[in-house]
This record gives sequence, C-alpha cells and structure tokens, in this order.
Amino acid sequence: MSLTIEGMAEAFTRLGVKAMDALHVASAIASGAEWLLTTDKLLLKKLRNEARIKVVDPVDFVRVLQESYP
Repeated sequence: MSLTIEGMAEAFTRLGVKAMDALHVASAIASGAEWLLTTDKLLLKKLRNEARIKVVDPVDFVRVLQESYP
C-alpha cells in the first residue's frame, strides 16, 4: 500500500469515515476511478462533496447512465 493511499485514508478517517471505507475510497481515487458506488448512507453523506471521486448510491448511478445513454 502506498503512502499516498495511506495518507488519503487517514485524512478520510479524520472526517469520520470508517477505516476500511477510507482505504477503499483512497484506493479508488489512487487508481483513477471516477465513481464509487455504495449503499452506506453515512459514507454517502460524509463524501458528498469529495471532488476527486463521485460517491453515489447504485440507483442514482443507474439514473445517471440512463440520462447519459438514452
């Protein structure tokens, strides 16, 4: 695990994100993911303004896809 991922994860935990969730989010960002899908309402709330990745509910993601590819 790179220090960059560990550092990002630590920053997310300071925002109140659970440690394992923080590692998942940091890893997704480090790998270049644009989206992270979750049904965890608390995670969605805490990361709704995260600029580096869009954290959304799977149902909302499907809506985005349907709007983008009618």
